[in-house]
Amino acid sequence: MAKARNIKVKPEHQIVLRALEIANTAHNRVVTSQEVSNALSLSTNDVNRLKATYYGTLNHIVGKILGQLCVRKSIFLAGKIGTANYYGTDSSLATENRSLPNRITRRQRVLSLVQRAVELHKRAIRTGDILEFAASSPDWDGLTVEEITHDVLSLKQTGELRVISSTLRKDEKGINCYLPSNLDPNDFATPQPLTWLEQVANAFNEIWEQKKKDADSTGRLPRPITTGEVRAKLLASPQPHKNMQESQPVVSAMIALSQTGSTIVRKIKRKGQKASLWAPHGVSDDELDIGDAYASDAERIAEAVKRATERLGSPVNLEDVKSEINLDLTLQPARSGTLFEILTDISNDRTLLDGTSRRFFRVGNIDGTAYYCYSSNELPDARFYITFHQTRSRWLASSASEPMPSFENSPVSSIFIGRAMLNHVDAKTTTADLTKLLDTGHGNVETRLEAAALLESVQTVEQRLAEWLDKHSSDRSECPQEVATHVPTLTASELLSLLKPVYPCAREITNPNKIISLLSKAIRRVPNPTFEHRFSKDPTTAAEWLFDRTDVLLYAAKKWGGRECSLQAMIASTQLGTLRDARFIFPVLEVEAFEQRLAGVACLAFLQTGEAVEVLRRVAIEDPSPSMRQAALWACGFSGAEGLQDLVQHAIENDPSDRVRHFAASTLNSDAGSWWFK
Repeated sequence: MAKARNIKVKPEHQIVLRALEIANTAHNRVVTSQEVSNALSLSTNDVNRLKATYYGTLNHIVGKILGQLCVRKSIFLAGKIGTANYYGTDSSLATENRSLPNRITRRQRVLSLVQRAVELHKRAIRTGDILEFAASSPDWDGLTVEEITHDVLSLKQTGELRVISSTLRKDEKGINCYLPSNLDPNDFATPQPLTWLEQVANAFNEIWEQKKKDADSTGRLPRPITTGEVRAKLLASPQPHKNMQESQPVVSAMIALSQTGSTIVRKIKRKGQKASLWAPHGVSDDELDIGDAYASDAERIAEAVKRATERLGSPVNLEDVKSEINLDLTLQPARSGTLFEILTDISNDRTLLDGTSRRFFRVGNIDGTAYYCYSSNELPDARFYITFHQTRSRWLASSASEPMPSFENSPVSSIFIGRAMLNHVDAKTTTADLTKLLDTGHGNVETRLEAAALLESVQTVEQRLAEWLDKHSSDRSECPQEVATHVPTLTASELLSLLKPVYPCAREITNPNKIISLLSKAIRRVPNPTFEHRFSKDPTTAAEWLFDRTDVLLYAAKKWGGRECSLQAMIASTQLGTLRDARFIFPVLEVEAFEQRLAGVACLAFLQTGEAVEVLRRVAIEDPSPSMRQAALWACGFSGAEGLQDLVQHAIENDPSDRVRHFAASTLNSDAGSWWFK
C-alpha cells in the first residue's frame, strides 16, 4: 500500500478527506464518491465551503478532489465496479477491508429487481411498483429512486425491458407497464383497473347505479354522491388502496375526474353548503334531490357518532364522525366552529337530546386522538378498546420486539446486555398489562382477538429475550443486576429551546406545538407517565407523549453537527437502541478493543448523566489512545461538563499527543453551542 506523501493538503481537500474517513468507518469498507458525498452532507458548513470554492454538483466536486488525493497518494483507489470508483484511507480501514466489495453493476441489479417484482405481482409492472418493491426489501439497499428510474428507462432503450401496455391515466406509479424481454406478455397480463383514478371512477359509477335503483324503487329522485360515500366504497374493497389512509386523496381524485378530457363527474357546490357533492357528467340539478331531517346539531352529531360506532364496531374518532357526515350531508352541523369543538361540547353536555337517552361519551385518547362511544352500555367495551390500543402504542414505542444481534464467537458488549434486559422488562410489563386487561372480560370479539394475538406475540418476545440473556449469562458479571427504565425527556418547549442554535427552522418558530408536527415522526417519543389532560396548564402534564432527550441529541447531531459530532452520533445510535442506563456503558471503557471503548465514549456523550460526565473526564486524561482522549474531550464539551475549561487547559499543557493538544487549543473558551459544530 502506497505511503501518503508529506504534502500540505488544501483545506477543501481536508474536508473531503475527513468525509472519506467517516464513510470508511461507517461502512467498514472502501466507498464511492457518492457515499463520501452522503457523509459530507452531514455538515452544511463544509458543503457550502466546497460549493463556494468549486463549480459543479457536490458529487462532481468530491470526485475530482478524491482523484487529486489519489494522485498525491493521500488516499488509495481500490478499483472500479461499473462506473464507480472505490476509495479508502489507510488510517480508517483494516487491511482485510481494503479490497473491492463483491458487487454486480447497478443496471444488472435493477434488471434483477424488475424480474423479482414481476414474479411478486404476476403481471407487467410500472415504475412505482418497482420502487415500492425495492423499498420493502433490504436486498436493494443503496439504490436510489433516481437511479432505479434512470436504469429502467435505459433498459427499455436497450430492449432488455419492453413496454407491454399503458394506463389510461397517469398516477404516482407511472404510465407504462414494463416486462423483461425474456418473459411472455400473455403470461403476465395487466388487470384493470390499475390506476388510482380508475378505481375511484369505478367506485363512483357503482354507487350511482345503486342510488338510481333505490330512487326508482321509492319513486323519488336520486341524491348526489358525497366524497365520503366514494371513500366508504373504496374502503369496503377486499384490498383497499394505500391512499385510503387519508380522506384528501379521494377528494383530489374526484376533482381530477371532473377535469379530465373525458369528464366522468361534475361537482355540485351550493351556497352555504360546506361539502362538495358529485353527480355523473350530463345529469342536471333538476334530476337530483337533497333533503334534511334533523332539528339540531346535537341530534345530527349524535346520529353520526351512532352510525360510525355501528359501522366500525368500536369507539370512533373525529375522522370517523367526519366520514359519516360526508356519507350523509343531512348530518352536517349548521352552526359555526370546528367539528372537534362541536364534538367536545356535545360529549360534555349531560342533558338528554330531544327527551330521549340519545347521547355520546368521550372515552379516552389514543396517541393524542380523542375517541367517543354512543351509549353508556358501550362504555366498558369502549374503555377496553382504548386501553388495549394505548398498551399496544407503548409496546411499539419501546422497540422491544426488534431482534438482538448474534455473538457466537466473541463476548457480548455490556451495552447489548443492557438493551436485552430493558427489552425484557418492557415485554414483562406489557404481558402483565394485557393479561389484566383480558381478565376483565370486556371488549368485543375483534378487539379481544387482537389483544390475545398481541399478548401471544409479546410472550414470544419475552421468552426469546430470556433465552438470549440466559445464553449470555457469563458476559453479565460486570453489569448491574437490574436496568433503569427511566427515559430523560423533553417537552415541546424544551425541545424547541435545545434545537434553536442548530436547527434553522426552529429559530422562526414561536409556538412549541409547531415543532411537534415537524419532528414527531423523526424523533422517538415516549408515553408521559404524568399525563393528565391536554388542557393542563403545566406543560409536563399536558402532553401525552414526550420527546426522548437522547434521541433528540442523536438526530440533531447527525443532521446538523460537525465532523466529530456527527461521527460520534452515528456510532452511538447503532449501539444504544432505547437503552438509557449509563451503568451498562461503563464496562466497555475498560476493554482493550479500541472500537468498543470509542463506542462507549460516544454513548456517554449523548446520555449526559452526571456519572457519565465524570467517567468521560477520566478517559480524556488517562486513556492511552490519543484518539480516545480527543473523543472524550469533545464528549465532555458537548455534555457541558463542569470545569470544562480546566480540563481543556490540562490537555493543552500536559497531553503527550500534538493532535490532542491542537484540538484542545481550538476549543479553548468555546461556548456551549460551538461543540455541535466540531
